[in-house]
Amino acid sequence: MEHTIDVSANVHGVFERARNVLIDDPASVLSERRTTVEQCPRAFHADLRVELSGGMSVHQEVLVEAKLPKSSDGILNLPLHWRATGREGLFPTFAGELKAERTRTGARLRLVGTYAVPLGWIGRFGDERLGHRAAERSLSSYLEEVAARLEAEVHRRAMQVHPDREVEHGRVGARLRTGRP
Repeated sequence: MEHTIDVSANVHGVFERARNVLIDDPASVLSERRTTVEQCPRAFHADLRVELSGGMSVHQEVLVEAKLPKSSDGILNLPLHWRATGREGLFPTFAGELKAERTRTGARLRLVGTYAVPLGWIGRFGDERLGHRAAERSLSSYLEEVAARLEAEVHRRAMQVHPDREVEHGRVGARLRTGRP
């Protein structure tokens, strides 16, 4: 059984810089560990968390495969697929894409796709009761983390290009870093 999912997060800064990061090095923002799979440079490990009631959570490592992105003016589509690494039969798989769309203040990231529920009728029953909401919360939280890492990577790259200038939200400012306003 498959369910559609669509979650979003905002990234402040210059869209073109965010798009370049997603094209050049998607692992830098889609995974906090940056461990790539040797046979495929566009495959890497990431951790997903599902928050449960009572403050408990379940963590699962997934193998993310990022296909070649498709980019047009103001939009980037990065096809993604992931599956659990270990206990594969207990966790959903995901197929979809990360979309980055230009906004007035930067970019809107959307994670859109489908996840396949494992465990047959037992999985379907659990998904109907709690699973879909938990999946939405989990992927929404994950995408917020991706957005924060993307903003940080855009900032880091801008500082490499302009180390003597102040960078705020992806824009290079004219002020020198003297500590004065």
